[in-house]
Amino acid sequence: MTHPDWLAAMDVLAYMILPALLTDNNLEDLIYTEMVNLSLKHGNCDASCYAYASFMVPLGLRFGDYGAGRAFGELGLALVDEHGLDRFKARVYTCYSCYVVPWVRHLPESISLTRRAIEVGLAAGDLVYAAATAKSLVSNLLVSGEHLRVVEGEATQFLALANKAGFGLAADSAIGQLLLLGELRGAVGTENNALPARSSFLQHLQGAGAPLVLPLAWYWIQEIQARFLEGDFNAAVEAEYEACKVVGATRSFIDLGEYHFYGALAHAAACTDAPEEERLLHLRSIHAHQKQIGVWAESCPENFSNRLSLVSAEIARLEGRDLEALELYEQAASSASRYGFVQNEAISNELASRLYTSRGLTTSADALLRKARDGYAKWGALGKLRQLDRSNPDGEPPPRLASTGTPGNHLDMAAVMEMSQAVSGEIVLDRLIERLMVTVVEHSGAVRGLLLLSPDAEMQVVAEAVTDHKGVSVSLSTSGGVAFPETVVSFVNHTREVVILDDAQQADLFSGDVYFQQFGSTSILCLPLVKQQQLVGILYLENSLSSHLFTEDQVAVLRLLASQAAISLENAALYREAQETNERARRAAEELRVSYDMIPAQAWNTEPDGLYPAFNKQWHDYTGISPESARAGGWVDSYHPEDRDKVVRKWTELVQTGTAGEIEARIVRHDGVSRVFLVRGSPMRDETGAILKWFGTHTDIDDLKRIEEAQEVLARAGRLTALGELTASIAHEVNQPLMAIVMNAATCLRWLSEDQLDVDEARQAAERIIRDGHRAGDVITSIRALARKSPLIMEDVDVNAMIEDVLVLTRGELQRHGITLQKVLSAGAGSAIGDRIQLQQVVLNLILNAVEAIGSSENGLRRLQVTSELSGNGKVSISIADSGPGVEPAKLDQIFEAFFTTKPGGLGMGLSICRSIVEAHGGRLWVSPNEPDGSVFSFTLKAAAT
Repeated sequence: MTHPDWLAAMDVLAYMILPALLTDNNLEDLIYTEMVNLSLKHGNCDASCYAYASFMVPLGLRFGDYGAGRAFGELGLALVDEHGLDRFKARVYTCYSCYVVPWVRHLPESISLTRRAIEVGLAAGDLVYAAATAKSLVSNLLVSGEHLRVVEGEATQFLALANKAGFGLAADSAIGQLLLLGELRGAVGTENNALPARSSFLQHLQGAGAPLVLPLAWYWIQEIQARFLEGDFNAAVEAEYEACKVVGATRSFIDLGEYHFYGALAHAAACTDAPEEERLLHLRSIHAHQKQIGVWAESCPENFSNRLSLVSAEIARLEGRDLEALELYEQAASSASRYGFVQNEAISNELASRLYTSRGLTTSADALLRKARDGYAKWGALGKLRQLDRSNPDGEPPPRLASTGTPGNHLDMAAVMEMSQAVSGEIVLDRLIERLMVTVVEHSGAVRGLLLLSPDAEMQVVAEAVTDHKGVSVSLSTSGGVAFPETVVSFVNHTREVVILDDAQQADLFSGDVYFQQFGSTSILCLPLVKQQQLVGILYLENSLSSHLFTEDQVAVLRLLASQAAISLENAALYREAQETNERARRAAEELRVSYDMIPAQAWNTEPDGLYPAFNKQWHDYTGISPESARAGGWVDSYHPEDRDKVVRKWTELVQTGTAGEIEARIVRHDGVSRVFLVRGSPMRDETGAILKWFGTHTDIDDLKRIEEAQEVLARAGRLTALGELTASIAHEVNQPLMAIVMNAATCLRWLSEDQLDVDEARQAAERIIRDGHRAGDVITSIRALARKSPLIMEDVDVNAMIEDVLVLTRGELQRHGITLQKVLSAGAGSAIGDRIQLQQVVLNLILNAVEAIGSSENGLRRLQVTSELSGNGKVSISIADSGPGVEPAKLDQIFEAFFTTKPGGLGMGLSICRSIVEAHGGRLWVSPNEPDGSVFSFTLKAAAT
């Protein structure tokens, strides 16, 4: 697509999509359809990819053609990745992962695309769209069966991003997700004190009305899931009724699948003990949900076959087809396990266990319940594990993983999970160490505990935990004076084996340690923290109050925790190192930014594609344009309206060719005044030649341009003055050919008369007329050239011919003053590079100055010599030597300064202008004494290439 009108129309439609999504589903579908039709008719552009990736919404979710929706989505993705139509890259990735993948591909495949979309959005400064994309990432992770701790971490980052972007709708979406995750995880290892209560949050959503209908729909869907897993099935059904009123707002998100799935399960659970008149309503709702899930299971069995089997099993159970129900539960669990939906596998086993229990088959029921518990534990749903404990029909706690051997101090699976997640839930090193020490000491019965780490290849105590009447207190970064049995720690450090001492003073191997003799500790446990065969740290626990405290069973549990602690400690250390690195990078970036702003010129840089420019403070102060406006394209407005098009064309050319360049343009100051700047841009490349960034500067040359204009005015005035001085000579030069023309015309007429007819003589006279006419014309042309105001034209100038043209104008002046002219023009002088008119002005001024000097001299010898030759180093040299009084040695340098003159009526500008012209041509002008009398003014020019 190349036509600007259609491109503009596609852009307008593209930016209407998000508002339409939040307000009018029909308008949203019409926009997608119109964009696709325009693309098919007029060709593809960047916005076409956005439409193709979103076309699943009307094609699949509205009309059921999921195959065509997938094809269009993959087309949009291919155009971005393979054909470079990537202006809407973040949105294409988001829409494909959100609208296409859930309904036709395995859901975890969306995660990498969604993360890439967030990265692209953040890189482009599009925080709003990055926050919107983060919501889909959290939902897809949750539905995919990712560990809830990981999902909660992503949701927390999502909330922070939404708040940073000032995107209230996204922030409310994140709060709803965090409230659900908090319930599922049992609020272990999280800090939900900053979140509102569910009741107040619901009032906030309902009070906002239409603007927050989307997060309200998500809230009710999350409420169905939370209440169903909690076992409050009637509340789950009530939430399904509320969700049904607003679920149309979320028709294109995976949350719609959760609505139908948990809605069906909630109705099935409530239907079990419902009155007959309510059972029909429940069954009708279940079948409606099953029908929609069946459509999705056909287009994407990876995501929905387990859900369809589970809902079908519940229908079979309610209809008394127990054997078929059990087969369907098994199918659901098998499919969920195969595709990684760990939570759905656990739900399938739990519901199958209930059916076995209702039929009195307790052995099978207990086995399936244990599998369900394992699944929920693997998911990280501690809240659900506690709900299963509370709902145990016999009132017995579930099986224990291990025990300490001490009555009343058992460690069941939920406790182990709490300990593990309490440790793994921290990433800040100091908080992690504190939580680890408190958790271990509390659950082991130790009175004192030490954590040793090796930051410098030597084990050092970094934390000490002590139990007293107030609880466990932890001291971090302890000094070297902490006492402990060095022999025990050294043994563990070298062997990486666990040491358990039931009575340390009676232990043969370690009883001689000075620590035991001095402090008399009894029960000792020292175990290594190992990750991938590498010793990360050592955990030392002691109890001086009782012996035989630590058992092998307890060590087995603490080994699990130690393994997680080793991983968490290393991760936390890496996180701290990353934070310190980021802080150093931030300070370096800030220092660079300050230095950048202190550059005494306007500076800027852009991305490799030339977009999103960043300017320094000098530019912002001058233009008055904000950084946000500049990055959004407002930098173009800083240029004078008449210069904008040429600047944009030049910049586009540089970006497309990847070359450095410059242009002169006027930049408008914040008060409306325009000044001329030299705008330069240059790419920075990596070792492969790829452009990493563009850098540029704006140099104020307005004063320089004004000086150049003034110099041009002065130079022209000098030429006119010189011509004025040559008026008599010019009149003589023109008069001579005119008189010759008159005489030759009379001669021609005479030879054409009848009495003296001679055609050959007449022809010769006519030829002399033509020659003299050209001669007069050349004189007039030279005068006009010197007098007119014309632009600088750098070209190859024949040096000798240029000198001859000037001598034609000055011949009469030389004759009038009785000056003998000597021309020493070398045939090898060749051509020089320069502007013919300006070079003639230099020669003319120097000859006229020489005539004046000779005229003021009392020396009887009146001679002027003009010389040209090709000197070394590719230079052409021109000299004008006179026999005048010469220049005093003290004034040899001053004579070229502006307003310095040796003539009573002089302005002191002639030689200054001459030097400026010569230096502008890359040459040099100087004066030296002439022998025996007078001065020699010489200058050089760059020789033209031969």
